[in-house]
Amino acid sequence: MGFTTVSAIVIAYAVVGALWRFRDDPNPLIQATWLSSRTDAISTTLSGLGVCLLQLSPVRWPEYVLDVLSAGICFQATWGIIRAELRDERTTA
Repeated sequence: MGFTTVSAIVIAYAVVGALWRFRDDPNPLIQATWLSSRTDAISTTLSGLGVCLLQLSPVRWPEYVLDVLSAGICFQATWGIIRAELRDERTTA
């Protein structure tokens, strides 16, 4: 499980590195791609660390905290995409 977790984290951050130059692009589709990859990297890292730590823990609440944190990051990214789309609609109208 350690190799799989490390591989997933490395690949997620490689994608973030490849898309880094597009993070300030005003196009909503490109911004959605950037935010999705960023969210995936953060979520993969938190999940990997959570799995390793939860194997040692006798309680489940840390897993719930990580799930809520991941959901919050997803909602933040969704709001960024919606905001970019609204901005794009105003400039084209």
